[in-house]
Amino acid sequence: AFKRLYFDLELRDLVLSQYYEHTCNVSVNNVIFFYSNKGANRAISQAQGEHLLKFWNFCLSRKRSLRIFSFDSDYNTPTVNYLKHKYNINNSVAVIIGNVSYDFLTFERLKAMGMC
Repeated sequence: AFKRLYFDLELRDLVLSQYYEHTCNVSVNNVIFFYSNKGANRAISQAQGEHLLKFWNFCLSRKRSLRIFSFDSDYNTPTVNYLKHKYNINNSVAVIIGNVSYDFLTFERLKAMGMC
C-alpha cells in the first residue's frame, strides 16, 4: 500500500513539474526511470540507477537541478500502467528524457546530452 501511495505522489509531483515547465516556459530537467527487481533486469536496473545517481551528483556539483522519478515497471498499478502506456514502454528497464525513451544510458552519454 505504501509503494502504491509513493508512486501516486511521485506521479503528481512529475505532472506538476511538467505543468510548471510548460506554463512558466522554463527548463526543468526531469528523468523518468523505470526499473525492475526481477531476474536479469535487476542487475541492469541497478547499473542504470548507478549511472543516474552519478549524473545527479554531477549536476549538483555544477549547481544544476535534476529530478529523477523512479517507478517499478513490474508493479501493476494504474499509475505505473499509465506512464508505461504514455511513453510506450515495452521493456522492464527504461529511461525517459523529454518524451524520448532509452533502454540504457551511461553517465558519459547522459553528460553528452547537455542537461547539466
